[in-house]
Amino acid sequence: RVILVILFFGIYLGCTDSPREQSSFTYKATPAVQEDESSKPEIAPIQETNPITVMIGPAVFTVQVAENHLSRAKGLSGQLGLPDNHGMLFIFESPSIQTFWMKDMLFPIDIVWISDTCLVDSITPDIPIPLGSLETDELPKYQSNNPVKYVLEITQGQTEIRDIKAGDPVSFQGVFKIPIDC
Repeated sequence: RVILVILFFGIYLGCTDSPREQSSFTYKATPAVQEDESSKPEIAPIQETNPITVMIGPAVFTVQVAENHLSRAKGLSGQLGLPDNHGMLFIFESPSIQTFWMKDMLFPIDIVWISDTCLVDSITPDIPIPLGSLETDELPKYQSNNPVKYVLEITQGQTEIRDIKAGDPVSFQGVFKIPIDC
């Protein structure tokens, strides 16, 4: 059985207990640009025993949860992509300005920054994969405009397709290991 390695390596830079070691793996291949939907690879849905969903208006996403330092550091790193109705939810202990980078990212995403009051604070759309072998300190950084407690990463373009915008209410369903306020 093939286990997908979680792809998007969103790393929370403000964490004081972050490891000081850097991964020796650097993605060096330049991915091919795909022109149409028919050439997209089939991406398997997330198989969770405890499915977690994030609802933003009528949009519903099944998500993997990153609720501790290790899972937040790994993020979606190495994963080939996500189905359009899937994502990764990052949960932080308290609201703060969150900063992410895209180390070892293999597909483009949108980031939805969610406040502790369960509203979309802002959106950073169309985040590209880093090309070439950038050193960690050369990677672009993406930051919330305001303190947020939750961050949702979804496939590029889904915020526009699903008409997700700042101020939209957000709710979560499922069983979480840490308290969720929404």
